Parts: sequence; C-alpha cells; structure tokens
Amino acid sequence: ICSGLSATLTASGGGTYSWSNSETTAAITVTPVSATTYTVTVTANNCTATASQTVSVQNTPTASITGSTSVCAGGSVSLTANGGNTYTWGNGLGTSSTITVSPATTTTYTVTASLGANCSASATHTISILQPSASSFSETICMGSSYTFKGIALTQSGAYNDTLVNAVGCDSVITLNLTVSPALTGDFSETICNGSSYTFFAQTLTQSGNYTETVQTQDGCDSIITLHLTVLAPITTTLAESICQDRKSVV
Repeated sequence: ICSGLSATLTASGGGTYSWSNSETTAAITVTPVSATTYTVTVTANNCTATASQTVSVQNTPTASITGSTSVCAGGSVSLTANGGNTYTWGNGLGTSSTITVSPATTTTYTVTASLGANCSASATHTISILQPSASSFSETICMGSSYTFKGIALTQSGAYNDTLVNAVGCDSVITLNLTVSPALTGDFSETICNGSSYTFFAQTLTQSGNYTETVQTQDGCDSIITLHLTVLAPITTTLAESICQDRKSVV
C-alpha cells in the first residue's frame, strides 16, 4: 500500500480470531507506516491454526513531467513522465513514459504515475505556443549595379527571402523586394543655320553631329540624352547681267 493508506485483512475458517495487533474480528483494517507482518490465530472446535500476511508500505510517488514549456507553432515537444513504474497520460495519449506532442494552442498535459494498486500521483505540464515573425523591405538599384542580400550580389528585380531566428527562437522570414531601374535613353534632333550655335547642356555647338549627355533620374540612375544636330550650309546664288556703258544694274 501507499504510505498513509489502509489495508483490510480478512481471516476465515474459524469461529474466533486473534490477531497479533490484538484485534479479534475476522476482518481488520490496518495502516502500517512500514512493512508489517500480521498474524492471526483461528480457533474452531478447540482446534487452532495460524496464518500470516505481510503488508508492504511504499512511499507515495512524486509525479513529474520534464520537457520544454514552449514550442514554435507547427513544432513538436517530447514529454517524459517520472516518479512511477507505470504511467497513464490524459487525453488518450497512451501509457508510455515519453510522448511526443504537437499542440496547436496552449495546452496542459496530465499524467498519472503509479507504483502499484492505490499508489499513484498526478502531474501536469503546460506548453505555450510561440509565433514566427515576418517582415519585408524594398530597395531600388540602377541597371548595372548590385544589391547584397544574404551574402549574394543581386542584379535582377524580384522578391528574395532570408530566414533568421526571432527573439523567441522561432523563424523570422525577411523578404527583400528588389527593383532594378533600367537606364533611360532619349534623343532628339535640331537644325541650325550656318554661323549660328546651339546650346546643349554646358556645350555650345556649331557643327553638325551627334552629341550625348548623361544626367541622373530621380532614382539616381543614369539617363542618356542624344542630340542629332544639323548645321545648314550657306546658300549662294550667282547672277549674270549685261548693261550698257554708263548704265547701272540694281540687284
């Protein structure tokens, strides 16, 4: 029996009974503090017989459950029961000393540890759920440049993920939204007369040709502008006139 509990011993086969603890009934209830042997003398028709029964005393078990008290959402935890010879878990989780559970919400688990009949104790263990985290940020680079993420030089637009560990020990997914701005180009044509000039940014142009200038967009990327300049040649005309002597010709 467990310490502090009682056991009932019953003798039979006689008319009178005499127990070693001075009881005289056929059935007695005893509460020993340690292993004790009880002897009964049975008398019937002037004949006697004796019998003995030892009652063992076990300390009340101290049940406990070891295992993590928290788990990341979607993860699993192994729980181990201690303190008994046999174990019975609540919620139909079986009789093994160790079980593996995957709670979806904060859950309390109960186990009963037994050392024998009527000698058991229970323990509980609560597991809370920790949550993963996620964040994102955006970056823009110019065509021909690169952005380093996870130690990798990225040169194309897209969404890139990295998984780290957050403050509670669960996954922290970081998403980079990368935009690669293409180089902008533009061109236009201008025509000027011979002897004139055209101002193109900081240049004063007087000859036909293709001229380029690189400026920056709002994103800080290159924008290439091309000017196709045409300088018209001077127009000349030759006139032939005949006049008499002493006459004038007006052009």
